[in-house]
Amino acid sequence: MEPLILVLAVVYVVTLAMSAWFSATETAVLTVDRVKLADRAASGDAKTRKLLKLLEDPAHLIMAIVVGDVANDMIASSVAAMLGYMLFGIEGAALMAGFTVIITLFFGESFPKTIGLYNAERWLTTFSKAVWFYAKIMEPISDGLAGLSKKLAASLGGKTSRERFDLKQRILELTDVATRLKVLDFKEGDVIRRILHLGERRARDVMTPKKHIAIVSSNSTIEEVAKIMAREKQSNLLVYDGSSDNVVGVVALRDILSPLAEGKGKESVKNYLTRCIHVLEDEDALDVLTNMQRNNVHVAIVHDPVTKNIKGIVVLRDFAEEVLGHFVC
Repeated sequence: MEPLILVLAVVYVVTLAMSAWFSATETAVLTVDRVKLADRAASGDAKTRKLLKLLEDPAHLIMAIVVGDVANDMIASSVAAMLGYMLFGIEGAALMAGFTVIITLFFGESFPKTIGLYNAERWLTTFSKAVWFYAKIMEPISDGLAGLSKKLAASLGGKTSRERFDLKQRILELTDVATRLKVLDFKEGDVIRRILHLGERRARDVMTPKKHIAIVSSNSTIEEVAKIMAREKQSNLLVYDGSSDNVVGVVALRDILSPLAEGKGKESVKNYLTRCIHVLEDEDALDVLTNMQRNNVHVAIVHDPVTKNIKGIVVLRDFAEEVLGHFVC
């Protein structure tokens, strides 16, 4: 009898430990900050990438954990009853059953769930391989039970799917909450939203259209150009040669200030065209900004992708206004 009692005691302790593991893992899965996991995955952590893949549909993972936890608790209760009966008779079986409920409630549920709640990221990354391996083994069972659960939920009018985790949307939601709670003031929140939405903008969305830009002849003098800039209140003008449809470049106020101060106002503006790049109007705004930084220019001429006609210009100030709002000056 003694060897069997020893084996049952070991099995009981193992099942109690497994119950604790399942409980902590379930709580960690439900409460983990996926933003932090995404950051770890982006830094090259392969284990975290696997975890994020599992968390895309947490219902299946939770179902697998619940099945394991319930089965484990049933085994623990049965083993405890057998131990009690073998040691103390029928009364011992009843006592061990009650003892198991108390022990499982604390060591198998309450205590490990507290660990999983407050250490979710560390817990899941530490046991990432075990969680992934267990989820794969239990996949047929968890898929079947999750499918039945979703059908039952649907019949009761509940949701049966979860929106895909979107880090950008999460940041926007957190920004809204922080603004309402006065952690961020309205202007700070607005700047964060504008920066995030800048990635959705195209060159056409941030450019100044050609029809709103004054145009001058390449034969104009610097003095003439300066007067037009003052009259139109514009610091960047399109320059054409011969026909107004033949735009050859852009002249910027910053490039004619020095020659004006040096008394070179009668010189042709064609000698002072600013360096610029050429982009298509359907290019991503952030790609245009990166291209401008790479080429160390502050002006980009925007073209129609089909006709190649000039549609407008983008200057660094346009990007600043996209983030900070319109400048009045």
